[in-house]
Amino acid sequence: MESPAWMFTKALSHRQKVCRLYKRALREVDNWYGGDNLEVRYQKVILRARFDANKDEKDTRKSQYLLADGCRQLWEKRHFKPFRYPLDPGGSSYDRERESPDVVCS
Repeated sequence: MESPAWMFTKALSHRQKVCRLYKRALREVDNWYGGDNLEVRYQKVILRARFDANKDEKDTRKSQYLLADGCRQLWEKRHFKPFRYPLDPGGSSYDRERESPDVVCS
């Protein structure tokens, strides 16, 4: 008996986990400083510097600790009302039927 396609998962490498953490952290910066472009850019540069400071870490235990610590910090500093795209789950237009313009019907 074959397993359905949705049951197959792939283990993520350490690099993929770090990249996903970085992307989530960038999204959090956008959530907190959304309106001010200069402040957003400044905070993103600071965030990138924090990731670059440990990018060449050879000790696997320390790199795993840094990843876990980064996830913990991200969890503690998450925004109380994160941005959601309208059509994504949790968005304002999720699961709504969109009305087609009359031009499409004729």
